[in-house]
Amino acid sequence: MEGASGASRASKVGCGRADGEAPVLLLGTAQLGLPYGIVREGAPSESDAEVASILEEAVAHGFGGVDTATAYGSAPRRLGAFLRGRPELSSWRICTKLIAGDSASSLRDLWEGHTRELGRESVFALLLHRPCEADRPPVRDFCFELRRTMRVERLGVSVYEAGELELALRLGFGEAVELPLNAFSLPRWEGEASMLRDSFVIARSVFLQGVLLRAPSELPSGVRGLSECVARFQGVCASHGLSPIEGALCAVAGVPWVSAVAVGADSRRQVGEIADAWGVARGFLQSGSDMASFLEGVGEVASSADPSAIDPRLWKR
Repeated sequence: MEGASGASRASKVGCGRADGEAPVLLLGTAQLGLPYGIVREGAPSESDAEVASILEEAVAHGFGGVDTATAYGSAPRRLGAFLRGRPELSSWRICTKLIAGDSASSLRDLWEGHTRELGRESVFALLLHRPCEADRPPVRDFCFELRRTMRVERLGVSVYEAGELELALRLGFGEAVELPLNAFSLPRWEGEASMLRDSFVIARSVFLQGVLLRAPSELPSGVRGLSECVARFQGVCASHGLSPIEGALCAVAGVPWVSAVAVGADSRRQVGEIADAWGVARGFLQSGSDMASFLEGVGEVASSADPSAIDPRLWKR
């Protein structure tokens, strides 16, 4: 068992973000392979050409890598097709997630097939989609083997709850952690900051699947209960001269223990909008008292949000 030594190594790896730096911006790829999100403007998963154009736009706007998974349908294959023949993207951070299964042999087959699709021998971060699988010796041993052979730089998990995080850290899977972090879920995770200080933390669900950006009156029925909170959040943004997309990015980019922010897009236009908003957010981070005032306002809104209402797993589609 390598859990103890794995945890020790995790404490030495660090989060990869120096004081004063903004997090790395990653392109989330779920909607590049699946019909994803409760609020959608398009269906890029239906077109290889559209997916390639979205990836090209992300490169042009300085995204630092991608967040993908074996569970994302055709996204890994399309990503691999895009990356092949692009040596200038060798430094792109590929963060990917696996559902391990029951045995090392099935996991090995899954991993080899996945990396063939991606066209990469190694990745920046490998995360288990189900943190409990880190407690299975065959899975744990195989993952540590990948790290020893330099096919994985960081091992980690994708979590929803603090309990999952505690298990992962104990077993040595804390070098990278992906968690749902947005303007409404910030209070839930602020109390876990001490556990996350040595991890490369990837914030996902930053826009809450587009809910934070949509006019409250236009929210789908499954999330209409969030209308009041969304209206209040957008009001806080407007009072600080920020659009909803700028405010949503500011809320997570200012969290000191966040190393990367993963955001998805349905079109090239959305990639450009995200990149522009990211530039505004990075500037706003330096605004001192304005940023503090903004986060205070966001915190007040978040404290009134029903935790079950902001959990996508509980939404009725």
